[in-house]
Amino acid sequence: MIEKQQKIKEQERVILVGLIQKDQTVEQANEYLDELSFLAETAEAVTVKRFTQKMLHPDS
Repeated sequence: MIEKQQKIKEQERVILVGLIQKDQTVEQANEYLDELSFLAETAEAVTVKRFTQKMLHPDS
C-alpha cells in the first residue's frame, strides 16, 4: 500500500515598504499599504512588518 504524503504549505512572509513623497500624506501612504497588505493576504502571504519613509524623491 502506498501512503500519500501531505505537504504542508508554508506561508510566504512579506515586508511592505512605502515611500511618502512631498505630494502625499501619511494617511494616503497607509491606505496604499493597507491595499497592498490585502493583496498579499489574498495571495496567502503574511505581512510581517510595514515601513514608511518621507522623502522628496526616491534615491536611485
